[in-house]
Amino acid sequence: MTDDTTHLYRDFAYQVIYRRTQDHALSEDLSQDTFIRLLRYRGRAIANLRGLARTIAENLIRDHFRSDNRRAEEALTPANDQAAEQPSQFDQLRHRQRLEKAERVLASLPPLRREVLIRRRLHGQPSRQVGEELDISPAAVDQHVARALLSLHDKLRDF
Repeated sequence: MTDDTTHLYRDFAYQVIYRRTQDHALSEDLSQDTFIRLLRYRGRAIANLRGLARTIAENLIRDHFRSDNRRAEEALTPANDQAAEQPSQFDQLRHRQRLEKAERVLASLPPLRREVLIRRRLHGQPSRQVGEELDISPAAVDQHVARALLSLHDKLRDF
């Protein structure tokens, strides 16, 4: 590559990169990296050097933004932040209040519905087994669960 060719493709890479990034400093850096990678192809017969320069520039842009996204995600995750691992006192109080409210709502359900819900959702028993043990059909078991969940949802909605 001659100096004129070098200047031409470096400027071309800068234009391609600047159109995508709108950042002068980043465009300078990435166009320089594009040129360095183009130099690796020196001495080879390349039919479309301009196309190669564009491909290298676009790959560098993609790589740059991928690494930026990873860094942003890493910055958002509390690495060794012990305070983030433990809920605040307010969150603990709120959780305790929700549990107490859920217990009151469960206690207000009809006894059969409450028993069906507990067996199905807490103990994970199949509908058929719950139905046999409580002498109701599996379809009735599913209806009791659905109604219990609706009741819980309605009464806990604003909480």
